[in-house]
Amino acid sequence: MSGFVEQLFKMSLTASIVIVVVMLIRFLMRKFPKKYLYLLWATVWFRLLCPVSIESKLSIFNLTHKAGEAVQGQDPVYDPDMAANARVRMRMLANVKRQIARMEPGSNPSHVPEAAKAAERISILDPKVLFTVIWVVVATLILGYAIYHIVRLRKKLTDADQVEPGVYESPFIDSPIAIGIFRPGIYVPTNVSAGELEYLIEHERVHIRRGDLIFKMFAVIAVALHWFNPLAWIAFALFCRDMEMGCDEIVLEKLGDGIRKAYSLSLVTMAEKNSDKAYLVMPTSFGKSSVGRTEVKMRIENILHFKKSSGLAAAVAGVTVIGVGLACGLNAYADTDADTDVETTEEITVDAASATDDSGSGAPASQSEFMVAYPDEEYWESLDENAFAYEDYCIEDMSVIEDDDLRLLAQSYYDQGFYINNPAATQYYYCAPNDGEYMLAYGFHADSGDTGDASYVFKSVDVYRMDEDLFDYYILEGDGLYDCYYIESNFDEVTDDGTVIYATYTIDNFQYEYEFNRDTQIVVMSVTKLYMSDEDYAVTASPITDDLSVIEDETLRDIAQSYADQGCVIWLDHTDIGSFTGLDIDRESAFVAVSQDPNSLMSYWVFYMDQDAFDAIVEQAAAGDIDYTIEDDGTFERITFIYSESITETFEFNRDTGVCCFST
Repeated sequence: MSGFVEQLFKMSLTASIVIVVVMLIRFLMRKFPKKYLYLLWATVWFRLLCPVSIESKLSIFNLTHKAGEAVQGQDPVYDPDMAANARVRMRMLANVKRQIARMEPGSNPSHVPEAAKAAERISILDPKVLFTVIWVVVATLILGYAIYHIVRLRKKLTDADQVEPGVYESPFIDSPIAIGIFRPGIYVPTNVSAGELEYLIEHERVHIRRGDLIFKMFAVIAVALHWFNPLAWIAFALFCRDMEMGCDEIVLEKLGDGIRKAYSLSLVTMAEKNSDKAYLVMPTSFGKSSVGRTEVKMRIENILHFKKSSGLAAAVAGVTVIGVGLACGLNAYADTDADTDVETTEEITVDAASATDDSGSGAPASQSEFMVAYPDEEYWESLDENAFAYEDYCIEDMSVIEDDDLRLLAQSYYDQGFYINNPAATQYYYCAPNDGEYMLAYGFHADSGDTGDASYVFKSVDVYRMDEDLFDYYILEGDGLYDCYYIESNFDEVTDDGTVIYATYTIDNFQYEYEFNRDTQIVVMSVTKLYMSDEDYAVTASPITDDLSVIEDETLRDIAQSYADQGCVIWLDHTDIGSFTGLDIDRESAFVAVSQDPNSLMSYWVFYMDQDAFDAIVEQAAAGDIDYTIEDDGTFERITFIYSESITETFEFNRDTGVCCFST
């Protein structure tokens, strides 16, 4: 149901754009006959009720589509590789700070897969579930209200007397109405004079001939489904107003201007007497407004000032209605020739995957269901590096993941502090787990520097759909998936409780885990990097702020003390500063200082390096596309890389001591 509600939100957003367009055109063409403008609302109800449409270059939504591509394509400042490295560094910094904040003596390590599985137990307090319940209740009440009044009105009209074919007389109504979808009928009050009867009946016949009863039924359903959208209610009110005015105009054109005064008086008289609420829904009522007295006043003004439309006005109105229908009723055109179009990529890969079973690779037949073809060199060369903007690589809104189970798991990891990669970007750049020929199609990647356990520094997770045959083939039997922590040795442990298959393997400072659930057909593949890379470097993974004596080098120890005095937490650098800087740096005695200011993300890596290594950094900056500044006072030489107004990195080198501080 949550997926349906999300689709409803998308439809409501699209329809809101159409409503604004129709309201604008309606205002600009306010002098035109309402019998034409009334037809504009057909596109609105179509957008509110129909989840699919035809793609076309005529669609107005091509404008928003192209605007999105323009935003994605801008940002010529960043080199993709450098931006990705900067993103990883910032992730690690934020995670170290969260780890310091969360860590308490005696705390128990968390088990992420178990937490993710626990998240599958949906709570009624979940915002999406709560809204779904509220939406169902309100929509049901609105439709129930409509049905109740229809049934009630039908019951009152049971004993009505037929005065002519399709026309009935009843003492229980105060205004003529038309009611019925398959066999519509016209009902008039018993006290209507003979002079009024002609134009009153004609008004309701126009409603029936134009299909207004069906049109209004769809409008009521649309408002009930989109009750949360105020524009839907505004559209309903304006639609009812245009519908009645359009009928008034057609009656005047047929019966002549001589009935204007009597017609207006009948409208006022019947509007004052009619108290039946049924006019709000399916039936059409001559003498009762759907939105109050204002509509009655506007109808009278329209009647008194109405003039027959010319052929030119009819032609202009007709072209406008057709144009709006095409522009607003069609979807944005997906250019199958554009290399930057993600939808194009998906179409190509799905088609290629259909041939998987005949590839002769020996892979299970279900490979074509869960995987798509990996691209060739020609495709790699055609990739647009700017198809996804820098900030699009990680997502905070999990609604972009269409699969309900995967979206729930992604939200669970996100709530635990993990960074969730955009699945669309992963698919577009073919970074999903793959065997070099085919790649997994449905899932997401997450990574975090904080697992809640002082023994770990980094955890990376891939969550994808596959069946047991694929799990056996790619994981347990050892054929392996690239980018998916492939283990070339025997597993330390493989267990199977009938529902979940769990396999784990540890080598050096990496622990690999695979957890496959037969019921959900979801596999969680993770790699955890331990702090300790070998026994010779087995140092406590706790902060060393209270005991800096473990830093043997006196110069570095004094610098660490100065940072501690400023309120920073000091850590030994177990993550190898070289992995952040791309430099070959001896990490012995190097340390990390992390600010405790909640409004600051400043962190400092302090280590030894020589002049040649620093000069290499300067040369790399000069050869790249990233903005930078250089300062040199004779002792301190400083280079600052500027990624954005809020993201910078600085290398400060002291020529006298040979100490470098890398800060970000």
